[in-house]
Amino acid sequence: MSRRTLLKATSATAGAIATAAALAELETPANAAAAPFVKGVDVSWAPQMEARGFS
Repeated sequence: MSRRTLLKATSATAGAIATAAALAELETPANAAAAPFVKGVDVSWAPQMEARGFS
């Protein structure tokens, strides 16, 4: 596979992901209220990593 082909495929994939993310933000409030999950981040691993010397 050539570098050019790889870059084209990567660009197309990134574009598709960006488009999907943009469309997901346009979700109607009715659909948002029915969503069973809250978007967020789990950082419960942070204290353990800090204890091991990572910052």
